[in-house]
Amino acid sequence: MGEGEEVSTPAGAELVIAMHVKAGLNLKGIAKTVDGTGFAFTHLELPGKGADEDEGTEQLGNIEALKDYAHLRYVNLSSHLIADPGPLAGMSHLLSLNLSANRLTTASLEKFKEMPLRFLQVLNLGNNSIEEYAIAFPMLRELYLNNNKLTSIKLEADGSALKILDIRDNAPEQQPEAAEGEESPPPQGLQTCEGFGIPSLETLLLTGNSITSLKGLEQLTGVSSLDFSGNQVQSLEGLSAELKLSTLILRDCKIADWEEISKLTAVSSLRTLDVQGCPLPAGGNQRGRIVMRCPALETLDELPITEDDREAAKEGDPPPAE
Repeated sequence: MGEGEEVSTPAGAELVIAMHVKAGLNLKGIAKTVDGTGFAFTHLELPGKGADEDEGTEQLGNIEALKDYAHLRYVNLSSHLIADPGPLAGMSHLLSLNLSANRLTTASLEKFKEMPLRFLQVLNLGNNSIEEYAIAFPMLRELYLNNNKLTSIKLEADGSALKILDIRDNAPEQQPEAAEGEESPPPQGLQTCEGFGIPSLETLLLTGNSITSLKGLEQLTGVSSLDFSGNQVQSLEGLSAELKLSTLILRDCKIADWEEISKLTAVSSLRTLDVQGCPLPAGGNQRGRIVMRCPALETLDELPITEDDREAAKEGDPPPAE
């Protein structure tokens, strides 16, 4: 199906979900309603069936029938054709919502701004076509935005409960190429860390983007490991002494200046560093030059720091070439 092509709901599919729900085939868990006046189902497990999958229900586009199930708390509607999640916005008791691998866009999420889910704790929006994310759910603890088309993320730091943020693989499969004799155009996709470096985070997954700078992560005091593999990182501005970072992976990034490595000196908690594939200038003992700047390192490029590395660090940088 081509990009932008209208998705048609399979014949009768809008009724399939109603039949599944009313028959109780995909409903689980019974609990007292919040107002205490009765009992209701709390779980809906209704993943769609992909082209190469044997299990799952027919893929759905219309979920209007779910309006009648306002007491649901856990909903899995992954791998469908849903472009309008509006009927879910009225489920004020939702704790976990999985809408991964659907047809969601930035505009699709506007319904959640109108009716924010106050108690939502886990939200999976991976494998959609979302370009911008700027929605605040006050109790959200886990947010999955991997494999979208993100160019910007704006999270509210004040009062945030968010612990896990997954934004892996939002870079386009093919970056624009320069015409012969012209400079390379800027990369497309998520290029900056501005907007999501909030203090509450404990896990931040970033591989496979187009990020060029770490600026915006100055308040990321709860994260101990960052992996920027496959990004376009050129500058390490944004790392500060306040961070508790113990592991930093910069494999195949664009760090090409020893002054950038010198910025890691302020991060005294750093114990593991990987700069394999970075175009650092040759000259002298590279491992020694890094250890000189990061004396607390224990592992560099997947190998333990040796006494030879520490001796090489004492030699310092080689004299500049004339």
